[in-house]
Amino acid sequence: MSSQDHHSHLQSHILGPQGERLHASTHVRSALDELTDSIDFRRLYHTLLRRLWFIVLFSGIVTIATIGYVMRLPKIYDSCAVIQVQQQEKQVVKIDNVSEENLSSQDFLNTIVESLTSRKLMLRVVQSSQLLQNHDFTSPGATPTEIQLADKMRGKVRVQLRKGTRLIDITVEDTDPVLARDLASALVTQFLRETIEQRVSVSQVASDFLSLEAEKLKKKLEESELKLQSYKEEKQAVSLEDRQNIIVSRLRELSSKATEAKGTRLRLEADIEQLRTVIPEDTENLLRIGSVASIPQVAEARQRLMAAKTDFAALQERYGLKHPKHIDAVTRISSLNNDLLESVSKAGDILKQQYESSVQTEVKLTAALKEQETAALELNKISIPYNVLQRDVETDRTLYEAVIARMKETSLTAKLEQIPYTLVEEPLIPSRATKPDRKKYITLAFAFSLALAIGGVLFVDRLNTSFRTVDDAENDLHLPALGGIPNYRPIKIQKANRTGTQRDQYPIACIEAPASTLAEAYRTLRVSLSMLGPEQERRALLFVSAIPGEGKTYTSLNTAATMAQQGLKTLLVDADLRRPSLHKALLDSKEKPIGLTDFFSGNSSLYQIVVPTAFPNLSLVPAGSSAPNPAELLASADLKGLFDELLKSYDRIVIDSAPVNAVSDTLVIAPHAHKTILVIQSGKTPRKAVLRGAHLLRKAGAKFAGFALNRLPTGRTASYYYYYYGDKYEKDSVYGTKS
Repeated sequence: MSSQDHHSHLQSHILGPQGERLHASTHVRSALDELTDSIDFRRLYHTLLRRLWFIVLFSGIVTIATIGYVMRLPKIYDSCAVIQVQQQEKQVVKIDNVSEENLSSQDFLNTIVESLTSRKLMLRVVQSSQLLQNHDFTSPGATPTEIQLADKMRGKVRVQLRKGTRLIDITVEDTDPVLARDLASALVTQFLRETIEQRVSVSQVASDFLSLEAEKLKKKLEESELKLQSYKEEKQAVSLEDRQNIIVSRLRELSSKATEAKGTRLRLEADIEQLRTVIPEDTENLLRIGSVASIPQVAEARQRLMAAKTDFAALQERYGLKHPKHIDAVTRISSLNNDLLESVSKAGDILKQQYESSVQTEVKLTAALKEQETAALELNKISIPYNVLQRDVETDRTLYEAVIARMKETSLTAKLEQIPYTLVEEPLIPSRATKPDRKKYITLAFAFSLALAIGGVLFVDRLNTSFRTVDDAENDLHLPALGGIPNYRPIKIQKANRTGTQRDQYPIACIEAPASTLAEAYRTLRVSLSMLGPEQERRALLFVSAIPGEGKTYTSLNTAATMAQQGLKTLLVDADLRRPSLHKALLDSKEKPIGLTDFFSGNSSLYQIVVPTAFPNLSLVPAGSSAPNPAELLASADLKGLFDELLKSYDRIVIDSAPVNAVSDTLVIAPHAHKTILVIQSGKTPRKAVLRGAHLLRKAGAKFAGFALNRLPTGRTASYYYYYYGDKYEKDSVYGTKS
């Protein structure tokens, strides 16, 4: 984590939510700064401002053309009808449909919208409205096909579902307002008729289909019933259901009795085992055995004994021990007790008899249960095919009855069924045209042409890789800017001394228009050159360019003129031996004078090739006669000796040379010049070409002073390209008095 991120995190932690908002705003500002750095908005603005004439011209032409086109378009009127889709169909009879449609679903509503523009419906409208006799609708002498007619009619129709409703707008457009109303009305009428016809047709098809299905199901039902009857006769199972009920009832009863008999046997068996463990005299324990206590004789004797004891307890409270009734009661209790002992003593035999009886009963019931189960299994075997046949009969009967019922419903609903649409708004004759929307078209055309022009300007500007500002050139070339030359040619310069000579092509701004911004630019360049260091290191100045046409010759000429105007004896040397032109600017003679080539070849002396000009303190060394091999001629010449000799007589030598990337002549001269000035045409010379030229000069040993950016834009955009010039200074004539 960087120190800045750590500081932001600590600040957010200390300040809480406020710190988080501050941190977020810092990130937003940082992102905006990055965007601003990546996109030079000032450059885009000044580029558009510089090409404003093109943007206005292009937008104006397109807008005027659009106005002319729109004014010629015919007026179109539209008439609108509105239908409403019912939420559910009205039903006269309470009969459910086999498959109901949700009339308010979005899919159904969209289907209705699409069906309103079907070709079939369009043809019905064409035929019902007799549009074939309308020459505005059909081309004279042509026989359109049905598809062409339907598509042409469809082009007049616009159907739209209102959002959030079940209302559908049906709009018909035409140049005739009455015909637009009639076509909209016909479209609604034909749609409703087509819907009714489709429903009647569907009902008839359904009725015919159901009749055929009813006949098939009737035959199938008869076959199923015959199969069931034949099986009943074969298996003698006319009352199979009753037999199944009886067998099931008896099986349930026998199963219950067998279970009960088995339980009785097990209980007696357990009681007999317990009886064997008790001595016969232990009446109390014997009576605790359930089977013994439940023997009728024992139960009866026990009950009489208990009753006697109850009566005896009541007598004791009323009579004494010797009272006759007390004595009779004691005697009676003793007799009943003996009877109980006698009955209990016979319990073993009785239980054995009961046990044998229960065993026999269990055996009989088990045998009867097995017999009944066998009968049930046999009956089940018979009932399985019977049930299958019975189900077939019931299924066929249900289907047959359902089809018969549906046939009756279909025949009834075909007469009572209603369409689920309501005409909410009838079409009317429109009072004014809706198309073309001239304001809209003109506005869109203007906006589109403006955007296209701006986009085109920015696209072309994006493709341009040249240097357009002083700062841009300084950053890439790593050289100081010595001056910015505006692309400005005053009227005075263009018209002055219009003598028909070659000099008219090369006006000198500081002499012919001294109050112009162009002249001030060259004076600024002169000042920049004068501050390059000691005078001995800046007397021989070489002006170079990367490619032809960058204004190198014009810049060297005007720079030399400003130096001469300052009082410095200046010699302008035309070292561009390939395409010399300085003699055309400074000499009136139309013949090419002798110059460097003649001196290097030994045909002339040094001072023979120096030509005074009409301007004070300014002399010229022309390029001389044409040479077949300028590069070899320069390479073999003593350039250093030449410049040293000339500097004895002149304060400044300004050398104009050939383009670096075109020929190698300048690379031979560059090491011998005190300073080299690179001339770059703003907005034209490719960046790579300039960088390549600078690289070649550095390798050749050139001592760069800096660069001069030539032909910079003027006017309102001047401050962006080179901030030393501005409109206000030019308007106020601060560069001198205008003449």
